[in-house]
Amino acid sequence: MPNPMSNSKETELAGLDEAALAGLDDAGLVSRVKEGDHGAFAALAARYQGLILLVAERVVENRDDAMEISQDVLLKLYRQIGELNRPGGLKAWLSKTARNRALAVVRRRRHAPLEFHCGQATTVHGQADRLLAENGTSAAGQAELNDLRAQIRRQVSVLAGEHQRMVRMHYLEGLGLGEIARRLGIPVGTAKWRLSQARQELRKELMMSELTDALRNRSTSGPLLQVSTVWGSTGPDRELRASEVTKTLLAQQILFCLRKQAKAPEEVARQVKADVSYVKEHLARMTEAEVLDRQDGTYRANCVLLDTDDVKALKSKLAPRGWQTADVIARHAEVLSQAIARLTVSAGGFDPGYLRWIILPTMVLNIGLQSRLEQAKGVVVKPPPRPDGGNWFYKPRLLAARMPIELGCNWSGGRDGHAQYWTSEVSMTITRPSAPELAILRRSAKGPVQTNSLADVFSEETVAAAAEHGLIRRQGDHMVANVPVFTPADGDILDPVLTAIVDDVVEQVYADYPDDVYALLDSLGFGFIRGDYAAHAQELAQMGAVRGLMDKAVLPDPPSPAPPGWGFFAWEGTFAPMERG
Repeated sequence: MPNPMSNSKETELAGLDEAALAGLDDAGLVSRVKEGDHGAFAALAARYQGLILLVAERVVENRDDAMEISQDVLLKLYRQIGELNRPGGLKAWLSKTARNRALAVVRRRRHAPLEFHCGQATTVHGQADRLLAENGTSAAGQAELNDLRAQIRRQVSVLAGEHQRMVRMHYLEGLGLGEIARRLGIPVGTAKWRLSQARQELRKELMMSELTDALRNRSTSGPLLQVSTVWGSTGPDRELRASEVTKTLLAQQILFCLRKQAKAPEEVARQVKADVSYVKEHLARMTEAEVLDRQDGTYRANCVLLDTDDVKALKSKLAPRGWQTADVIARHAEVLSQAIARLTVSAGGFDPGYLRWIILPTMVLNIGLQSRLEQAKGVVVKPPPRPDGGNWFYKPRLLAARMPIELGCNWSGGRDGHAQYWTSEVSMTITRPSAPELAILRRSAKGPVQTNSLADVFSEETVAAAAEHGLIRRQGDHMVANVPVFTPADGDILDPVLTAIVDDVVEQVYADYPDDVYALLDSLGFGFIRGDYAAHAQELAQMGAVRGLMDKAVLPDPPSPAPPGWGFFAWEGTFAPMERG
């Protein structure tokens, strides 16, 4: 069978290596970035980062500030590149943006009480001023602000005389290096070196103070990671949850540092550029929560955390299977259309294309395929118990290397259940309705219900919330269901068709599963956490399936962004396609 990816845009975008990308002009790289080629953006960043640094450093006279400005400018380019109409003017645009950003930093310095660095590539500017803006003029906010200022000034006061003078002149008085050099009668290079030494001493003092954790948590810099839990229940002890112990930037840096290799605290401290005592505090807290494992005085991540190179390798090796899955499903498209036409929800006016979005990703690729693979391949996800009483697997995602999410599904099994499917192909929000909102949905699914009659049973707030979540919509003086509510009869129609699709996919596409996925994770260096593989295997194995179904027109183009309630559905009684899993 020919590889269905051979004619795809994804293959075309993945076809150029770094050298080839570097040979393209700005217009060529910008065009590829707009089409989703992340490698092209990396090539643009490599081409112009030096220029941005040079422009910024001339204005701010500080390498650390210039580095931060460089990242801000590149982030702005990434966010606005779709609006860039003249790629030939990119160099001038970057230079102007870097200079404007640098001038803003200089202006802010004059009012900022302090600037310092906490951990690798993390800068906090003018923290006290931001706290004032956040807390307004409330007594509590002003008290916190005064306390923070006092703590910062205490840390400055313990510096050696020369270092303290440099910090006060540069950060508290807002003087540039040129003015400092003139006042002290020393060369600018000497002033720059002394300020660098003073900053290093101040950073150490701040790392050892109680102030540091609060400042990290309040940093306006975005998180490096998102750490979530999957396939399990949440325990009662919030302090031991993965999202809690990894919420600081330093904790996230530590987790990334330890994702594949066990290291001693001292080595971790060197890599994240933080005081070893402070790093040890984080290591202890993360180990207690079992985000990290400790053995023989070294630590290693207790989860599969992928970087950009890992994601590239996974896509290269595993995406063809997703396209093969889409090809098998496409052969059943006509039979599926005939089944959908017989459903009660179709008689209720729901678009057949939207019903395919509900049925195929959730009932085939998620619930159905998971159940069939458990039976045929023995791939059973059994979450281990965690110290706070919950049972789950940790799934950290590096923001710069996000994997496509094709199998997301929250659902309640059994009678009268509900579910919502989500995918990275669609910009959408997750709907979490209350029991009364679901009761309104099921009532309106049987036919239009007078709004006044709903008010006799449900509060105005509940009716409004159901409409806001996209479950119901107003139709004159009535409310009607805005999302499908399947009946047991619908399940009887769909179940044999979906079972045939799932069986064909497993038999024709999954001959080597899960050994091939496990071997690939081993080759990437995650063999130490093999017990987590089952929790990731199916999602990785389905990479590209949803996109393949869209390209084959089995799934129509989704709305962008999706309206409230998109992907949500419910059922009455026992609904066979959702009884698996």
